[in-house]
Amino acid sequence: MDWEAIGAIGEVLGAIAVVATLGYLAIQIRQNTKAVRIQTYQAVMDSSNRLGDSLAEQNVDAIYRKGRKEPGSCSAEEWSQFVLIAGQVMNLYEGLYLHHQSGAIDDDFFVNRWKTFHRIMHQPGFRLMWTEKMGAYYSLSFTSAVDGLVAEEPG
Repeated sequence: MDWEAIGAIGEVLGAIAVVATLGYLAIQIRQNTKAVRIQTYQAVMDSSNRLGDSLAEQNVDAIYRKGRKEPGSCSAEEWSQFVLIAGQVMNLYEGLYLHHQSGAIDDDFFVNRWKTFHRIMHQPGFRLMWTEKMGAYYSLSFTSAVDGLVAEEPG
């Protein structure tokens, strides 16, 4: 066997090694993407559960209900508390929206939650809070999406 044949065998083995490495990397990337999605779903669900836990407290729930249904009947202190609570709701949905936009959350997970948010944004307290320049605290893309929801008819 001469040196050219040995060189050709080396090139073939090198090419096989490159293909095997690329295959391995593709599998690893796919597994990592799946793991990131699962972690993202879990983070959204954890945030939702924490919000639900805080709303389960009697005084918080009473202020939340009053603020979203009858904002005009809130005292200044109650309205401030409602805005803080509603801000947590908005943060949850902004996170959900941004994760969806980045591809970390798929349509199957997102669509029904976004429909729920649409209904939330049509409650009097949330609409009032949003029109009082609450949108200035959120990302431009989320603000634009919420402005679109507020402009639509309730679904």
